[in-house]
Amino acid sequence: DADALPDATIVAYEGPRQRILVVDDGWENQLVIAHLLEPLGFEVKTAGNGQEGLTLAADFSPHLLITDLAMPVMDGLAMVETLSLQLEHNDMVVVVYSASAALSDEQQRVQQCADALLSKPVRAPELFALLQKHLAVDWVYRDEVAANNQADDEATNQGMVYPSKAVLIALAEMAENGDIYGISEQAQPMLDKNDALVPFWQHLTELAESFQI
Repeated sequence: DADALPDATIVAYEGPRQRILVVDDGWENQLVIAHLLEPLGFEVKTAGNGQEGLTLAADFSPHLLITDLAMPVMDGLAMVETLSLQLEHNDMVVVVYSASAALSDEQQRVQQCADALLSKPVRAPELFALLQKHLAVDWVYRDEVAANNQADDEATNQGMVYPSKAVLIALAEMAENGDIYGISEQAQPMLDKNDALVPFWQHLTELAESFQI
């Protein structure tokens, strides 16, 4: 139930990385789902028809498959029925998404093949609720991340000894100019010293090394 999700922005999920295969002959539909899931940490691959989906599934071994019904070359149900005969894909969750009219035309086959149904156009709350139910993911929300970061910063800064104002200004200017390598060069010689400033330089080095230009 999409309404069961908290009213907060999902930014990630806990646990091992999950693989999602999206099969749809509409590239824009592929992009919508990929853009919703990839930023959260899911590994997403896409295919344009059932035959491409079969080939990708063999190598990709998705945890969850989202497929349209009507597609050229091979439709979604034919692909899923073929996959169901392959033992290595028995644990894969199958989600059929399509317009309600298309679903009603193939209702019996859909019920036999699909673990869940998703209507078009895809809505993020419905998709996230479905993933939470069938993949048992625990969502991470933006406010939780902010609170954890604040707690980490407070713990790090407590009792921290800082260098002189001139040094801090120089480091701030490097940061503003994007000179992360320059900051690392300044910090490295200071790590070998045995004084109260070492924790500051260690923390600065960790920040510089984790920064993605």
